[in-house]
Amino acid sequence: MTLRRIFFILLIHFVIMVCFPYFGATGGFMFGLMSAGIWIIAAVAIGIIITLLAMEQWDRLNTLITFALLVLCIGFLLMKLPQEDKVSPWQKLAYGNFPKIEHIKDGLKPFGINWDKISGWVLGARSGAVKLNDLQGRVDRALGEAEGGK
Repeated sequence: MTLRRIFFILLIHFVIMVCFPYFGATGGFMFGLMSAGIWIIAAVAIGIIITLLAMEQWDRLNTLITFALLVLCIGFLLMKLPQEDKVSPWQKLAYGNFPKIEHIKDGLKPFGINWDKISGWVLGARSGAVKLNDLQGRVDRALGEAEGGK
């Protein structure tokens, strides 16, 4: 259960930091990493407490604890993630400023993911597959004609 909590904490931090990428060069990325580390420590501590109290078998309680931890993590990160415009992601969502595809593309760059290169690679792979399919069809027709002519 602790590994699931850690996975979801990292996923929450990744998604929020990708959707709200304009945290500036003033340490917003470091804030995200430190926040993830602190929430992971909290998840491990909760896991240790649950183990010490022998509550591993209580699935519903563990699920409730995990849900509460993740909701607190989301709320904290949305309220405290620094932004260049000094408006928290929580306020942006409240005002209806939802992330757009341009924000997501910009948010993937600090994690080393270049959306434009990936989409170009996918389109290139798709056109290569179409060409290969066409070539396979021609080869099959040629073989069929060669066998039929014998």
